[in-house]
Amino acid sequence: MHPEFGANSSSGPGLVTVGVYNDLAEATVALSVLESVGIHAILCDVTVARLIRSPLGGIRLQVEEMDEQSASEVLAQSVPDSIAFDVGKSFEQPRCPACSSRRVSAASLLSGVPQPAHGDTWSCDACGALWEDSDD
Repeated sequence: MHPEFGANSSSGPGLVTVGVYNDLAEATVALSVLESVGIHAILCDVTVARLIRSPLGGIRLQVEEMDEQSASEVLAQSVPDSIAFDVGKSFEQPRCPACSSRRVSAASLLSGVPQPAHGDTWSCDACGALWEDSDD
């Protein structure tokens, strides 16, 4: 088991929850963002969240009390419109056509069901809308 993934629901002394996530992928991204700026974080309730899907979330992201404010500020930053990943190349973050939120996830990652090869199916984390983004 990854050392930052707490298998049970118990929190360590001096830890506070700075985020609660519905799926492991989203929680792992948040954990990585915090660790990339030097804030040690752990994920709790991973096993429980895999067994019981809750609309309230289930995977808790925790940091030491002294890092709570910094972690909250880092996690509150908006999603960038694009991310450069190679010389002359970038990933354009999709925007929900229903509510314009950039808090979107690839639906194939959420459902575990393969999606059609001609485009990507997206899910909005803010309003729940689903749409297909074709490669045209």
